[in-house]
Amino acid sequence: IGDSVPPMIIENDVRTGVIASILSNLDEIKNKGELPLLYAAMGTGFGAELVVPTPNGWKVYQKQGGGNLEIGHKHLSGKAIDQSTIKCGCGNINCVETWVGGTHLKKRYGESPEFATEDTKRAVAYNLRKAFSMVGKEYSPKLIVLGGGIAFSWGKEFVERVVGYMREYYHRIHQEPPILYLSRLGKDTQLFGAWATAMREKTGSWPDLSFAVKNQY
Repeated sequence: IGDSVPPMIIENDVRTGVIASILSNLDEIKNKGELPLLYAAMGTGFGAELVVPTPNGWKVYQKQGGGNLEIGHKHLSGKAIDQSTIKCGCGNINCVETWVGGTHLKKRYGESPEFATEDTKRAVAYNLRKAFSMVGKEYSPKLIVLGGGIAFSWGKEFVERVVGYMREYYHRIHQEPPILYLSRLGKDTQLFGAWATAMREKTGSWPDLSFAVKNQY
């Protein structure tokens, strides 16, 4: 094939989600001091990535040695109909993903995501708050952007429930909770981030994604 093959970039979808989240509202986020920013994707699984401030702007956080955040695979003691041990695809047991990821909802709560009752959504929201609290203790995000198929399917009411649990928790520990809202780029958040990554590779600079903002929460 030779020179006819275009350059190719392989990137994690949650990483492109956090890139899109910062680029969609960069000036406001920086002016309000809303970094670090956490993007969390709640779909068949659960993953999150973090943007942190740097002297020259921002960067996607990586652990020493190049590892990702991997909060979906941290152990969590949640609450659900089924409190038994569930083995995650990563090999660990009772990861965050087994409490809030779509693949495990049927076993954990007795209902698949598309047929989830308000009781199930309430329990998932509580467990999601616990996961965000764990991240808060270690990384102190100022802003959390929630995306992924289940988050958008369950919508604003579900997000407001998570926000309520966050406020209760942070009030108990006498701290200000992070801002939390659904991604303003909608279901295409990660695709916009992939496009932005390609544009940076081509032009040498990140594009402004404010044109793509769909919703204000």
